[in-house]
Amino acid sequence: MDHAVPFDEQLAEGVRVGDPDALAALWRLFAPALVRHLRTQVRDHHLAEDLADETFLELVRACRSIKGGPLQIQGWLYRAAHRNLLDHRRQAARRWVEFRPEPPDRASGDRTPGEAVEDADLAAHLDAALDRLTPNQRAVVALRFADDLSAAQAADVLGMTEGGVRALQHRGLAALARMLRSGAAPVDDRATPLPI
Repeated sequence: MDHAVPFDEQLAEGVRVGDPDALAALWRLFAPALVRHLRTQVRDHHLAEDLADETFLELVRACRSIKGGPLQIQGWLYRAAHRNLLDHRRQAARRWVEFRPEPPDRASGDRTPGEAVEDADLAAHLDAALDRLTPNQRAVVALRFADDLSAAQAADVLGMTEGGVRALQHRGLAALARMLRSGAAPVDDRATPLPI
């Protein structure tokens, strides 16, 4: 998030009254995070950008009906992005798309060729393991760890209880650990969710 403009009550008030400057500031603050979040759910960067754009257009249309301060507006954005993602999936009649974090960028001088191979191998195994989680577990893992949302915020986005989020997180992380320890996560793009 851009820290040049704080997301405080004054900015939230500007958003609620539809002030173009406040909406533009909110876009600068949250667009990169929403695109990153959506990118964890879809592999297509352009699709993630389109879904984030659609989310902000909805915000512009609905801003005067939004209640609350910065946390409520942030929650509204993530819920709207999640609904847009689900709508896209329904329209495309596709299965839930995988959570695939991009590996961190590191300069080639920072690691040896052997370390690069190990990193790529670990990333491939992690991707394969994530592919085998249930859709809800993938969503919770993405929101909690890729987007750094609290359990309460993730519950609000997904429309479930905080306890439900914590249970899915626990089961998902336990399943990931089991698969990675046992090597049971085949590197295959056609992997199916495990019944956990």
